[in-house]
Amino acid sequence: MKKLMMKIYKVNDVLLGLLIGLFLYFILISLIGVWFAENKAGYVLSTFIGTFTAMLISCHIYWTLDRAFEKPEGQGSRFVLIRSMGRIFVMFLVSFLGLMVPVLSFAGVVIGMLGLKVCALFEPLVSRCILDRFFKEDNNIEA
Repeated sequence: MKKLMMKIYKVNDVLLGLLIGLFLYFILISLIGVWFAENKAGYVLSTFIGTFTAMLISCHIYWTLDRAFEKPEGQGSRFVLIRSMGRIFVMFLVSFLGLMVPVLSFAGVVIGMLGLKVCALFEPLVSRCILDRFFKEDNNIEA
């Protein structure tokens, strides 16, 4: 697990901070939600689906922007637009899944996907508090 985290850290430390933040967010909202939810297993499953979707979306955003910078100006904008529409469509499908499957909680799915926004705000804090402690010796990576 540490080797995988080191690979992600060397590629993009912000992405790793965001993924760790999303994992911590999932734990927090699951613990809080289980306290109030009637269908506890359904709520935790729904928040997992929503948070996992947010993790995939954050990786896809990184991949899209990385590829877009390699393209000419007009093609890069179109490339990003098409990929962004695809992400919105995936978010719609996952939300629709939360509505249609009786076991799942729509609120849990949406709260899980909103974790991407929350964790983007707290990513600098996660980087400072968590990543700097575990990867301190590797922070001298040449740019």
